[in-house]
Amino acid sequence: MPSSSSSSLLSSSNTASAELPLIPCKLCNGVVIERVSKQPETTSRKFYRCRAKKTDGSQCDFFHWQASYAVLLIKDGFVSGDRRLELLMIALNDHGKAVESLTNSIREMKKKLSNLELVMEELDNVKKSMKAAMVEIEENKKSTAAALKLFHIIQLFHH
Repeated sequence: MPSSSSSSLLSSSNTASAELPLIPCKLCNGVVIERVSKQPETTSRKFYRCRAKKTDGSQCDFFHWQASYAVLLIKDGFVSGDRRLELLMIALNDHGKAVESLTNSIREMKKKLSNLELVMEELDNVKKSMKAAMVEIEENKKSTAAALKLFHIIQLFHH
């Protein structure tokens, strides 16, 4: 259950730009911020992370996609009543975005795999052509060597 000091952090000023209340970081009590992903795989998905840095200078490990953050808020008692249902709907919507994003990533990977298979097939054809060319080169070497021997023999008889 949130303390009275953390309840004051859930004021309207903190939630004005966010669908979900921003709570203190569960790991370091730092400031949690809401961001929107710009990565191609997760474009437009909201996430919540702590702004604080660890003593080694790295980012605090607190990170949640909107769905897991909404569940955390419900589980830890930061919201109650009808707001819990609203947050569950937000979580479901975010899960839907995640599934859609993963589906799109899988489609893209399948396209890339298909393209790679075509490239591999083409490389296999090139390999076969190169083997045939090598066989032809070896035959030409043998013919050239035989012709040179014959040429030397003819020169010996002419001298």
